[in-house]
Amino acid sequence: MARDRILLLCLYISHCGYPSLCFNVATTQNTAKTLLSPVIKSTPGNVLPNSTTPSLYGYSVKMSNEMPPRILVSAPKISNTAEPSKQADYGDGRESSKAEGGIESCHVHFDGRPDSCTILNVPGVEPGDSFGLSADIRANDMMACSPAKADKCTESITLPGFCYESKDGGKSWTEFRDQPKPECPVRYMDIIFVLDGSGSVRNDFDTVKNWTSSMANEFDLENGTAQIGVIQYSHWDPRITEFARQRHMTTEIEVGQYKTKKTLSNAISRITHQGFTTYTAHAINKTILDFEASPRWNDRETKRVMILLTDGRASDSIELQAAADYIRSKGIVTFAVGVGNFVPSELRIIATGNTSSDDRVYSVAKFSELSGIIHSLRSEVLNLVLEGRTNNGVSAYKMEHAQSGFSTRLSARVRSLALLCEPGGV
Repeated sequence: MARDRILLLCLYISHCGYPSLCFNVATTQNTAKTLLSPVIKSTPGNVLPNSTTPSLYGYSVKMSNEMPPRILVSAPKISNTAEPSKQADYGDGRESSKAEGGIESCHVHFDGRPDSCTILNVPGVEPGDSFGLSADIRANDMMACSPAKADKCTESITLPGFCYESKDGGKSWTEFRDQPKPECPVRYMDIIFVLDGSGSVRNDFDTVKNWTSSMANEFDLENGTAQIGVIQYSHWDPRITEFARQRHMTTEIEVGQYKTKKTLSNAISRITHQGFTTYTAHAINKTILDFEASPRWNDRETKRVMILLTDGRASDSIELQAAADYIRSKGIVTFAVGVGNFVPSELRIIATGNTSSDDRVYSVAKFSELSGIIHSLRSEVLNLVLEGRTNNGVSAYKMEHAQSGFSTRLSARVRSLALLCEPGGV
């Protein structure tokens, strides 16, 4: 007969403050009680074939400070808590048959009353999570975790884990608010150069195009690590609401349209100057639309960068802050390059939103000096975006590679009951 049970030895120790411990033991004492897993209880006669895959019922066992005590028992390898009788063989590699895992809350009595156990329904549990690898309970406060929960990126898999907490004895659950949000490692980068095509740039537009080509050549296009797009902007016609119909707010090169440095440089050289005004905020909104239409917009391993060049005050400066905040809220990293009569505060708003910081802001007095910032701008883009570093050389990674729920503990002084466990069965 397949086994999956927890032996509860009646040993009360008041206010000792120690967590419940589990030992593999054999006992015949009358004071011992047995909790059976949902898999066993779901079958006639509590008998299953020895070939049934173990649910690891009792992997984590925690006790509340109530009397009679409430026991929180995990079964991280149960296939499906909704149908425990169909305990699957999840070793064949099929995603649909991997263990979800689950937890059970049991009120245990030693005065003749029957014990009662309830499987707790926790949202967000999926096949393969092995939910319940760690758990804890304190009165009506519960927490249960799956440090093995996978986050599937485009070309890699991380294990950020996840935790849920309940404040009402397991009736409702919410995602643990302090756990880090999973992020995929950055493998690719899409860059859009946003070029000021206003009238004041007319005599220097060829210099701007040469600088854009030189900057683009600093990134690896041939193997697909980087993709480049170019927008030219100047005037905004308020009578036309659609960006696609604006004659002076144009996508000159779509993101990823050219796969080699030579073809990209040739395309940049063919861009013709627009003239007119400087609607920078509208150009930023246009940039968002171009990124959203790009092939890798939904790729979590791709970082997006906007490099905006301007030589003067924005004609729509009143809308600049909102546009800059919005593009950053989309996860797009923003750099600002000013030439000549630029407005420093506007560059700072575009770059970081902090008007007292020059982070990600570059400026030169003349267009002919743009070549002098190529290598430093390239280095900052690569360090910040691909290597996770700030411009001070300090790692910008925080909790991206953390594993939530590896160990779980709700602090409290509780009455203790010796829990003697035999996990590893069904």
